[in-house]
Amino acid sequence: MTWTRAGLVNYLYGVRDEVETRDGEIVGPKMIVGRSGLEPARRKIYEHKFKHKVIPSRFFDQPNAENVSGVLFSNGATITTFNRMGKISGLGGADVKMIRTGIWVGDDGVTTSPFAEDVDGENYDEAWGDTVTLFHNPRAKNPIDPDLFPEIGHAVFDPIACEMKYSLPPKHVMSSSTMVIAPTPDENEAPATNDP
Repeated sequence: MTWTRAGLVNYLYGVRDEVETRDGEIVGPKMIVGRSGLEPARRKIYEHKFKHKVIPSRFFDQPNAENVSGVLFSNGATITTFNRMGKISGLGGADVKMIRTGIWVGDDGVTTSPFAEDVDGENYDEAWGDTVTLFHNPRAKNPIDPDLFPEIGHAVFDPIACEMKYSLPPKHVMSSSTMVIAPTPDENEAPATNDP
């Protein structure tokens, strides 16, 4: 699920960041001088191919797509999320430890930084919207007001600048993984039974 955000942007808006390669390996984004200094080079894409299958790109430019106001996305609706939510609600064993690491948005709503959090920690907090982004359709008949959903991220494509504009709340999680540490059963311990 790590790469689904970028793939969705490619499909919905028909743009892709270009990358620099060296000896066949990707070394980073290709940068160009733009309006505000260095920025990633982007190119428009018109179709997606896999083997013999070809589909058009630019979903929001397709016929009747103006009836879709946006696409709600999350790369965090996983079993691990349910496990963490259960843990912070008091469910599960006290001897199970969960450590969540990843990348989230800073307090400025722009920069990203790595994080590592103990799910049992006193200050650990998590909400269902922490990984949710609404990708707005720039051609929508009925645009969605971002103020209706202040707790989630919002993405709007600027066709003139050919770039995504994001509005992300602090601690919006871009990606994460959770290490679950559970005790190993003692070989000498008798198995638990339901007998009285």
